[in-house]
Amino acid sequence: EHFELYRGLQEEWWCYDVYARIGILFFFSHWLAAISLYSMCHVFTELRCLWPAWTVVALFSTAHYNILQLDIVAPKEGSRMPPMEKVVPFVPFLAVAGMTIDYSVLDPHPFWQGTIYTLAWCGYIIYFLWALRMFDLASPMFVEEQPEVPGQAWSPAEWPLPPAFKNAVYLVSAPKRLEPGQTCLLQEMKAAK
Repeated sequence: EHFELYRGLQEEWWCYDVYARIGILFFFSHWLAAISLYSMCHVFTELRCLWPAWTVVALFSTAHYNILQLDIVAPKEGSRMPPMEKVVPFVPFLAVAGMTIDYSVLDPHPFWQGTIYTLAWCGYIIYFLWALRMFDLASPMFVEEQPEVPGQAWSPAEWPLPPAFKNAVYLVSAPKRLEPGQTCLLQEMKAAK
């Protein structure tokens, strides 16, 4: 019975815990994209260097890609968007390519200006699609309850979790039943009276 009481208490806060973790992931995603662009702009405008800008972008883009791959589990069905988490970390490469052309020794020509604008608009579109994808990934969904397996992630069917983050839920939910051979200390104490 105390498991049921604890599960009832968890109804008050489980969603805050889950969405706080998702919010932190999205914060880091935006921060890594921003620091990559900021560092690249600093290197180009202050230092007037070409290769350090590419290096900085490569480091932050790799970190961004790896963090997204660690936390997001691609849902098997029900997704309405393409997997932008595979593309969005590499948008700063479009920006560094555009700035490389802009800061190069090439003569200003409408072709090169058009190339720079095209790269910029591609980046804008990818970031807009990433915003839609983040909403899609964080949308809750009721799924059928999986059997409880020791050592594996499990959550009650009453919790409409985002399926893309099922492995990032670090709440210990109360079991619905005891495993064979396990005893409940509270039940033992009540039986001893």
